[in-house]
Amino acid sequence: MVALPDGLLGKLAQLSGYDLILEMDKVSRETGITTTEIEAQIARFRMGGSQQEPIIHAEEQEEANLHNDSNSVGRSPKFIQQPQQYRMKYNPASEAKEKQMQVKQAILCESCGSPLGIPDIRPIEIKCPSCGQTEIYTA
Repeated sequence: MVALPDGLLGKLAQLSGYDLILEMDKVSRETGITTTEIEAQIARFRMGGSQQEPIIHAEEQEEANLHNDSNSVGRSPKFIQQPQQYRMKYNPASEAKEKQMQVKQAILCESCGSPLGIPDIRPIEIKCPSCGQTEIYTA
């Protein structure tokens, strides 16, 4: 994943709502980075994390995924301090609206950093709609 410059991320982190969507779309077209990846970088920037991720070869990535899957049970998620900044609506279907009403917390996906809205029920299995990674949390 290509990391956006901190100056640009700072500018994006100050925006919200429709202004943020428009600016992310513009950056996406200019850089070729998807808006989902841009959102993940902004979320990490807001939390004070580094944007530089190590380069991992495909074989190492598969091995890491297998290792992560075996140890994913019982871990605690990374909570988002201000979840109201994010739009937690993934599916516009009517039955999905009921699930969206149960959202009480927001976390970052362990794999891609996308913000996810979750209920406060534990244990919970979460599948990220952005990357497809499944995690089980008990805390």
